[in-house]
Amino acid sequence: MKKLYQQQKREEEESIALVFQLAKQNEKAQAKNKSFWGELKQITGW
Repeated sequence: MKKLYQQQKREEEESIALVFQLAKQNEKAQAKNKSFWGELKQITGW
């Protein structure tokens, strides 16, 4: 039972780390997207 608990705890920690990593990637992607559209608007005068 203790082994199962430890495995679940480890998997939960890995999941949390993955969620955090994906959230950071999402923030970077949003910033790049905003920058791209801003530059495109400058180029096209839109």
